[in-house]
Amino acid sequence: MVCNNQLPLFSYCLFPLSTPSSKPLVDARGLLEELRNQQPSPPPRSTQTPPTAHPLRGPFLGRLEMVKQITQNGLQNILELPSPATLLLDYFSMFGTKSCCFDDLRSYFEFFSPDELKKFMVMAEAKIAENPIKFDCSEKDRKRNVSILRRQISMMQLQRYCGLHGNLSLDKKRDLVLLCKHLYREGLKLATGVPETDTKPADFFVVLAVHLLIEIYVETSQ
Repeated sequence: MVCNNQLPLFSYCLFPLSTPSSKPLVDARGLLEELRNQQPSPPPRSTQTPPTAHPLRGPFLGRLEMVKQITQNGLQNILELPSPATLLLDYFSMFGTKSCCFDDLRSYFEFFSPDELKKFMVMAEAKIAENPIKFDCSEKDRKRNVSILRRQISMMQLQRYCGLHGNLSLDKKRDLVLLCKHLYREGLKLATGVPETDTKPADFFVVLAVHLLIEIYVETSQ
């Protein structure tokens, strides 16, 4: 197998590149689809924890890894696979609320074309728009809205990593600073009961606002 030492720890070659037959690729694709549709085993009854129906993360990463490996090795014509934008959106839809989302996806961005990334961003933004954050929510809905806020954070992290913030006009950057300020203040409502010194989901927006304000200063002072 040919492995790249620069890849993340979870990256590995899914097939021997020297094999002339496409069967290993087909088998790899079939395995990933099988695992993606597999639900986690419920915990022992003694834990009294309800079983989760959330998909497993590994197969979603495996699909992205397979497309990356195939693209790197020029094997796109051997096996038909979903577009990178579709796979990125599949992952984002399932794990965009998790802290691992940004680190997982950014490691694949450099291997996909700008058009695919742009397509993914548009679809992800539409996905976020389907479920707006409700800051003034009941206690029982708080967890759900915190998850929606975290998905927004993942989206903005990915946008910044792709350079989309840097391409904004000064006015758009100022608008984004105001949005960060709004999301931070409103996001604190979802942290009711959390000690003042503990991490809060909305903290990210303060950091992003600082980055944007420094960019604005640099651009206007030259």
